[in-house]
Amino acid sequence: MVHVRIGGQMGYWIADATARRWLATAAAAAPYRCVEIPPDRLVYEADVLGRLSGIVWDAEPLSALAMAVVRHVRAAQPALPILLYVEPRRDTLAFRQVAGEIPGVTVRVQSRDRREAGTLRSFLLKWLATAPAPSVDRMLGAVLPRRPAGLTELARAVLERLSREAAGIPAVDRVAAQLGISAGTLRMRCLAAEVPAPEELAAWITLLFVVSVAQWSGASAGSVAAACGLSGERFAALRRELVPVAITDAARPQQVLDLTLLAFAARCRSSAVPVSEVLPRASG
Repeated sequence: MVHVRIGGQMGYWIADATARRWLATAAAAAPYRCVEIPPDRLVYEADVLGRLSGIVWDAEPLSALAMAVVRHVRAAQPALPILLYVEPRRDTLAFRQVAGEIPGVTVRVQSRDRREAGTLRSFLLKWLATAPAPSVDRMLGAVLPRRPAGLTELARAVLERLSREAAGIPAVDRVAAQLGISAGTLRMRCLAAEVPAPEELAAWITLLFVVSVAQWSGASAGSVAAACGLSGERFAALRRELVPVAITDAARPQQVLDLTLLAFAARCRSSAVPVSEVLPRASG
């Protein structure tokens, strides 16, 4: 199933001691908890991926097998951020060029500069911010800057549920109960604030998450929807129900995301917010 977390632990496997120290310092300040995970566990233990917010790996030893591991993780978890933090050697150039073309994979060369921990921390924050769940969270904030109390927590819990369970659109009553929030009270707050009811918002969050993952990872929206527990027919019906503009199969993923976000903004009677202004870019 698709997985992405807004916070939590970061899996890593770095051979160089200095680079490991820089990463641990940077991640702790971000803050993320680093957990050592050998590459073979990423391949043979599928549940490991479901507990991670991101993966940082030096891809050592460089080989066709290392590239196969990267492609396996990308295919298994299209929404999971992957950072290849490679050693500063000339023989890594070809690997970096090929890996850098894989959607959702970022390549950064290790540095021996004493300022690397601070630089890496800033980089990690920007890198993880471009992942789908934080991106959808920012979309909600841009479209609904004055959300009723409890709605932010509910929205993030829905995103977490989408990532952990292939069970379709999360049930609002169940999610709210686990958060200790009254679903009935939340419905009344949404009504008073003139925003869509929690159940409709859960549907919008699901659709935005699916198309965001597709745009970010290069996977088809249909395959992402299936990983989230939505059949092809249910996903198509959901998109037709929420987005009034017909979206053809030929539409680019970025266009689909733009149209979906604009439709959500229109539904919420919010001013249109360009996707490019909502989503920051990771930079190396």
